[in-house]
Amino acid sequence: MNSKFLAALLFFLSLYQPAHAAQWQRINIGGGGAMNIVAAGPDGTLIAGTDLAGAYIKKSSSSQWQMITPDHGVSDTHITGVAFHPSNSNTIMLATEGGLYLSDNGGTDFSHVDHAPGQSALYEGKFLSIAFQPSAPGSGTPATVYASRISNYNIADGKILRSDDGGHSFVYTADLIPAGTEDADNITITKIVIHPDNPDVVLALANQERQFREAGVTTINALYMSDDRGNTWTQLAQEFQEISDVAFNPIAPYHAFISRVSAPHQAKVHYAVSDVASDNWQLAFTTPAYDDQYYQPVLVLWPDASTPRSMRAINIDTTYHFQTQAGWRIFNSSGNADGWQSSGFGKSREWAGTHTDWNLGWSRFFTILSPTLESINHTIGFDLSNPDKLLWATNQFVFSAQPMATSNGSHTLAFENLATTGSTTSNWSSSGLDNITPFILEVNAKNPEVIYAGLNDLGCTVSDDRGTSWRQCSHNSNSWEGGINPDVSYGGVVSALISDPRNAATVWMFAAGTQRTPVSPLRSTTSGSSWNSYDDQWQADQNPSTPDIYGLSLDPQSDMSARRLYVTVAGAVYKSEDGGQQWAEAYDCDGGCRVTEVAGNGIVYAGGEAGLFVSSDHGTNWTTVLDAAQVDGNFTAIVDETKQQVFNRNAWSGVSGIAIDPQVPEIVYAAVFSTDNSQGVYKCDISGATTSCDTPTPMPALDSAYVRDIAVDPNNAQNLFATSSSAYTSGGFLPGSTGVWRSTDGGSSWQTLNDGLDWPMAFAITVDPTDGNIVYTGSPGGGNYRINLDDQQPPAATLQNPAGNINDNTPTYQWNAVANASWYYLWVRDQGGVKIKL
Repeated sequence: MNSKFLAALLFFLSLYQPAHAAQWQRINIGGGGAMNIVAAGPDGTLIAGTDLAGAYIKKSSSSQWQMITPDHGVSDTHITGVAFHPSNSNTIMLATEGGLYLSDNGGTDFSHVDHAPGQSALYEGKFLSIAFQPSAPGSGTPATVYASRISNYNIADGKILRSDDGGHSFVYTADLIPAGTEDADNITITKIVIHPDNPDVVLALANQERQFREAGVTTINALYMSDDRGNTWTQLAQEFQEISDVAFNPIAPYHAFISRVSAPHQAKVHYAVSDVASDNWQLAFTTPAYDDQYYQPVLVLWPDASTPRSMRAINIDTTYHFQTQAGWRIFNSSGNADGWQSSGFGKSREWAGTHTDWNLGWSRFFTILSPTLESINHTIGFDLSNPDKLLWATNQFVFSAQPMATSNGSHTLAFENLATTGSTTSNWSSSGLDNITPFILEVNAKNPEVIYAGLNDLGCTVSDDRGTSWRQCSHNSNSWEGGINPDVSYGGVVSALISDPRNAATVWMFAAGTQRTPVSPLRSTTSGSSWNSYDDQWQADQNPSTPDIYGLSLDPQSDMSARRLYVTVAGAVYKSEDGGQQWAEAYDCDGGCRVTEVAGNGIVYAGGEAGLFVSSDHGTNWTTVLDAAQVDGNFTAIVDETKQQVFNRNAWSGVSGIAIDPQVPEIVYAAVFSTDNSQGVYKCDISGATTSCDTPTPMPALDSAYVRDIAVDPNNAQNLFATSSSAYTSGGFLPGSTGVWRSTDGGSSWQTLNDGLDWPMAFAITVDPTDGNIVYTGSPGGGNYRINLDDQQPPAATLQNPAGNINDNTPTYQWNAVANASWYYLWVRDQGGVKIKL
């Protein structure tokens, strides 16, 4: 081969490398779900843990948050603890519901931690807290690490483990409460504090953990100490009830501090007069006695690295204390047992500012500074690179806060929202930190720039720019409350939503304050800026008062002044003939319909655990397309009669999504949910004398379970998309959850479409009505995603010789002589060809 030919070959090989595949991009408002914990390492790297989206990492102030996913070695979506090595920013540990994870390269990769050298990994059990020794170990000496664990999420058998090799392996310490004695199976350890100078001394605080609190189980509240690396444990401060926090002062570490609820609507802070082992506690501070209309103040402790005998106390139950003092610095400069003083960090309302300039995000103030749901001891996190920076995780956002002098000489906290950016005028966009659960993604047919999202805990959001930025469109937001009470709203729940295909500003939805409260019918003609409620008429017509309302759809043939709509209510199909003002049952569906869809010619389909049904006369008469046995239909009310959770794994199976052929409305696709691969996507044709349905073989053959939804390109019926997710409003990733699938041949074959999707979990999916290459999906935790399948560009050409072995993912190259022997044709698999003259 001559040099001219070789040079040309190398050049064209460099040109025809594999194209960059289009990738899903997250498009969220930012924040929104339960943020479990947040902490920062010695180089300022931030890690936040959530209850559904796993962990996020932010490596610099200018970078976006990135999700730590299975690609990084973490297969658990519920993160309960974060810990950094005190001086080595590369060493990070995560505590999860499925064990402990360790990274030795700054969070790029994680691996499961062994229980003990040579033994099986800790793949089971829920870890609640984790702590590295705060002082840097000596040269060549691994850091000591402690962690707390329960054997299952619903078993309160808390134990402490210790690592002597920097977190690579762990052994159990002695039981805090001997097995077989009272309360041995009624303890969860939510915080571990290691002595700043001596890792042999460790404190363990037993407190309430989320799962037990929500189940109404009260675990014990007690403080324990070990001074021999966990070989023995002693209970401290037994005279105190309701201990909320414990901390060492890092400068004078013999000063340990305790905060506790001391009386109705009041809290106190105590300090250890000498070494903590003496168990001699002196009163240092008492909060004001709050009015009885407020909840109990809950103080967490913020170590003060500037002064011995000094500690900061923050009231994390600020949602009902925003007009009163909420933070204090407590200090004693005399060195005596008494003489403690305090200075304030201002009111929490001052931290927030006004509704026009606050930095706390798009939500109402009541919701934003409440404790995290996981454990009150996880609400406050610390930044090892800056001891004067506080990190705060709530049920919606993550913040940082630093002391700031005010104009009158006092001090307050200056907050920064780390999850969302924007304003009430410019709309909001995510910084990458999301924990959002979208139920519905509605791209308007008239104006595809407009997207509505119906979400769990965030109500309604709307975007006017295809998801680049968002604003709230929720109903009665002025009534939102916060706090840890599960029966109050954090932003609303929208379980059914549809916009008018001929008017993007008109939208209907069924919404509630929480999952536990009745759902109301609403309509807006102002893109969600204001709403008309038809709840009074709904109740007057004696319709069911239930949160179990799904599958809202609209008949595009209906009159603009009296739109015909369909929805499922407690398993039955309901219809409105007057634009959503009045509703009446159209089909009882044997109590088993959960979704509806209307074709362009008015044919309406409905489905659920009872099967798939069709009506050609606007819901008057119905015919069975698939019966319950064919879809393995099942429904179990897993919570109670007022909070039915359909679409949840192990409790429900049946038709979960419907899509209609845009050219042939008698052809319908049904996504059928099951926890195994026995179901999938059915293609049914009702045009003949008898209905025919294809067995859903392609996706089960690829071991996909948990099929959630199906969408058809409005301009190309061969272009289909389907989704799979093991999680819904809760849960996590399980094998068989496979994310997004695409078919380009009308469902005969399927390929995964998951590049850029952080977890292979997705449910709602929709296609842009004007461009079949633009697709949107909703993923539990990750939130809203968008992909443009046109975004496949080859990399820039470089003159280099490809290295390595050619495999199935690399284009194959073939030279073919043409009529003129001086021309060759270079064929590149999947790329086409090009002629060159040599």
